This record gives sequence, structure tokens and C-alpha cells, in this order.
Amino acid sequence: MEHSTGSLNGRGEIVRALPPAEQLYQRHLATIADRRRELAEMERNLAAMRDAVTGFEALAQSHLGELFAELRRLEGATADYSHRLARLRAALEAMEPEDLDLDGLDLEEEEELLAQASFAAAGTRTTQRGPHAPAATRRWLATEAAEAKRLYIDLAKRLHPDLARDDDDRQRRERIMQRVNEAFRMRDLAGLRAIHLESIADDPGWSERPVTDRLAWAEEELRRLDVALEETRLAMARLRSGELFRLFTRFESGDPVFSDLETRIEARIVTESRRLNRMKASYGRLVDRWRKSAVAG
Repeated sequence: MEHSTGSLNGRGEIVRALPPAEQLYQRHLATIADRRRELAEMERNLAAMRDAVTGFEALAQSHLGELFAELRRLEGATADYSHRLARLRAALEAMEPEDLDLDGLDLEEEEELLAQASFAAAGTRTTQRGPHAPAATRRWLATEAAEAKRLYIDLAKRLHPDLARDDDDRQRRERIMQRVNEAFRMRDLAGLRAIHLESIADDPGWSERPVTDRLAWAEEELRRLDVALEETRLAMARLRSGELFRLFTRFESGDPVFSDLETRIEARIVTESRRLNRMKASYGRLVDRWRKSAVAG
């Protein structure tokens, strides 16, 4: 058991000194307070940046929405034809031409028959995976759900507003429970863990707990805050490195970003249109090749 020591102050009075473990705990508390302030400031900055970029994105959509929609349509059609070409090539490689009779079919029926053939060919080379997660993943998700439920129940029991001692305490508990309910609704296990750690030290008898318990909590809270700070820094770095943020900063500085964007999108639309036409032509040539091979066979 640790005992406090004493020293004389300037008036010759004995001043009790805290045990080393208690001193370490107090230092941890000071560090925790500093990191919480730093994290709160970073989160405010990140939220402000995201709001600004979201607003700019909405403004860009109002100016260039039709061009964006046309580009997305072309990109989707190109991706679709790319997939169809790959399936048709696989069918050509894996099956004999006489296996398919294309005479008398219109283009849509012909494409459907070729798609079925390519899927059949692909099935001989690959094993299809079902939509279900592996058993280990399901066990982990079930474990997370159980922990989230346990944390939620514990927090609700300890922090329910009906347990408040006065109005200020009730308001504090209501704010915390709003965070708890939101984290549970969003299945945010990390958020529930964070609130749980924050709330432990608010218990009325916390200061009477053994210093080892309080040190363990403080060290875990420091680790959590370090992770949260790093994640927030990375989120800010990703946001700043994105094309949308760079356009936003140019817009803020007065650059004519919308006219530049319009020119670039129109150029991409032309490029994507040409690419789509090339794919359609390639698809048509492959169908012709299949027809000729089938006739020759």
C-alpha cells in the first residue's frame, strides 16, 4: 500500500505529497484534457471543411448537373459494354461456334444467347461464391453486436437522466445519452467504447477507486485519444488531397473553376463517347465473327 510523504513549505508547515502512482495519474489527467481539447478543435475544423466542400459540390451540381449526368450515363454504358465484351470473348474461346444457332435472332435475342453461353463457359473455369460472409466474419460481427449491446445497457443504466441529482446533471446526462443512442443506432462500436471510457471517471465514487484502476482507465483513454487524433488527421489529409477540395480552394480564391470544369467535362464526354462507339463496333465485329464461324461450321 502506498503512503504519501510530506515536505515543509515556506512557513514551516508540512505539505502532504501524493504517492508516485497518484502523481502519474494526475499527469495523465492533464494530458487527457489537452488531447480532448485538441481533438475537439480538429473535429470542428474537419466538420467545417466538409460542410464547405459539400456546399461547393451542391453549387457545382447546380451549374453543371446536366453535364455530370451525361458523363455518368456514358461511363455506365462503357462499363456495361466492357463487361459484355469480356463475356463474349470468354464464350468464343471456350465453346465451339456450332454450339450456338444465331440464325433468325434479332440483336437483343442474339446478345442474350451469347451472354448465356459466356456465363456457362465462365462457370467451367471459376467457382462462384455465394453472397454470405465467411463464418469467421459472422462470428466477429456477432461478437461486436454483443459488446455494443452490453455497452449500451451499461451506459443507459448509469447515465439515464432520471438518475440526475439536479438540472445541470440532467442536462449533462441527456447530452451523453443522445450520443449513446446515436452511436448504437449507427452501430458505432468505437463510439460506444469512447463514451464508456469518458463516462467511467464521472461516476460519483470514482475518486475513491484504487489508483491502479484509475491509471488503467487513464492509459486506455490516452490510447483511444491517440487513435482518434490520428484518424482525424488522416481524414483531413484525405479531404485536402481530393480533387473537390482543390477545386473549392481555387473557387474561394476567385478562379473561374466552373468554366474550367465545363470545358474538362465536355472533353471527357467526347472521349467517353468515342470509347463507347469503339466498344460497340468491337462487339459487332465479334458477333459477326461468331456468325461466320457458325455458318462455316
